Amino acid sequence: MLNTYEQFSILNNELITYLNELISNDIKGTNKEEVISKFDRMLNDIEVLKFKSDEIVETGAGIDQVNNLRYSIMNSLFLISDLLHFYKLDEVERFKMRAVNYINHTAKPQVFR
Repeated sequence: MLNTYEQFSILNNELITYLNELISNDIKGTNKEEVISKFDRMLNDIEVLKFKSDEIVETGAGIDQVNNLRYSIMNSLFLISDLLHFYKLDEVERFKMRAVNYINHTAKPQVFR
């Protein structure tokens, strides 16, 4: 489980950094194919972690940690799917709003989740 969590943490940090870059710059001025390709790669990488997390067998107190990991992975998958959809439709404001909400939610201390 720890390995899957660490891999997810790295990917999630990469995602947040990329979202901050996109939001800070003019999204409409970005290379559309490059953005879509990067999101597709992240989506595929996180899907791999989803399947790995499904294979984790845990009992007792560890089950909550596994469920939290699975929730976080699914949350990221839904985010990237939404962002790809908004980006392809040139829904810049919806893209920004969804990205900012995710970033703000992720930035909260673990205690409050």
